[in-house]
Amino acid sequence: MENFLYKKFILDNAFINLIFPQKGMTVLNFIQKIVLACKGKQKEISIAVGIVLAVFLTQQSSFSRVCGQIRQDTLRLHIRAASDSAADQQDKLAVRDAILEQAEMIFAGQNTREQAEVSAQKNLDKIQQIAENVLKKRGSNNTASVYLTDMFFDTIKYENFTMPAGEYKALRVDIGKAEGKNWWCVMFPPLCVPSAQQVQQTTAYSPQEKNVLQSKFEIRFALVELWQQLFSKKPVYDGC
Repeated sequence: MENFLYKKFILDNAFINLIFPQKGMTVLNFIQKIVLACKGKQKEISIAVGIVLAVFLTQQSSFSRVCGQIRQDTLRLHIRAASDSAADQQDKLAVRDAILEQAEMIFAGQNTREQAEVSAQKNLDKIQQIAENVLKKRGSNNTASVYLTDMFFDTIKYENFTMPAGEYKALRVDIGKAEGKNWWCVMFPPLCVPSAQQVQQTTAYSPQEKNVLQSKFEIRFALVELWQQLFSKKPVYDGC
């Protein structure tokens, strides 16, 4: 609840800058200006506020639709460590590196998320073997479970792009009891592999999707995340 109220405060005080980027302008400031300009004219105040909301909601609706398409075109990778012990967390990162090194071979020639999902499904046993070989070499007694699932991800900002919140298809790797901090990124398109593509280089996303991924509309991303959280039945995971 505290997190929800914080996001609401941020949105209430900043979304107007998305429409009218005037330094220092907040919703309260803007409404006060409307009231002063239309003092004694309730009808004019209502119309002005309505116009602002209409413009904002129209822009947000378009942004949200593109975010939805990004979720449809993306396959995420989610790895859960056995525990939060230092050794188990290092095992998690070693498994991550090994899987990402093989990702290019596994997803070679795949142009869509659907194709990548089929390839992942066919290679679940191989990916499990990669993970367990790493664990064995590191002296761990843990095993790995690998499967495809639908899950909710928070908004996450990487160095060159931002992935919007919502439910994604994900390749999940559970190590041991999977009770430790988790790690996640993008498996397809290959944005997180060692020789990762830049967003503009991939053909998996449309020009509109690329613009959103590389945008700096932090308030819009927060709105998408808040909306997705309110209506999602999937658990939310924080990356680490």
